[in-house]
Amino acid sequence: MIQIKNFTWVLLFSSVFLASCGKDDSGCTDPFSDNYDRAALKDDGSCIPWTAKFEGNWILREACQGGSTGAPIPVFISAGLNPEELGVFRRTDNTRVFTLILLNGQSFELSPYTYFAPAGLVEVTGQGSISNNRRTINIQTFLEELLGSGLTGSCNIVLEKQ
Repeated sequence: MIQIKNFTWVLLFSSVFLASCGKDDSGCTDPFSDNYDRAALKDDGSCIPWTAKFEGNWILREACQGGSTGAPIPVFISAGLNPEELGVFRRTDNTRVFTLILLNGQSFELSPYTYFAPAGLVEVTGQGSISNNRRTINIQTFLEELLGSGLTGSCNIVLEKQ
């Protein structure tokens, strides 16, 4: 009887050991990556940053309340300082235009910023969405007068992947 119990224990431990040997628990452990694997316990270096699909050259077009439109601006997008950010920069001089903050897989918030207009200081806020298979970003911005600029209203910014 003791031999049967011992044999049963040996068989049980052998089965558990062999079953766990073939199990691969590695994968992408970065929750901000497109290929994040919740089941992964070890990072295998396969993570693809969510920003990768947006990085590159884009054209920025802006249409503001009252019909004013600016000339198309060549910009590039790159990863921001934080994992959930994208920086939008002018291609001509690498100056930052604005920062987008990812809210979920399909929408952004514009990181608020201020600029000097000829008549004073203006604060810009907004939010946007991704469409057309990640080739278009639409952003609705809101201008708020600060320090007597006289500017208020809204603009629609469209970024198109080149």
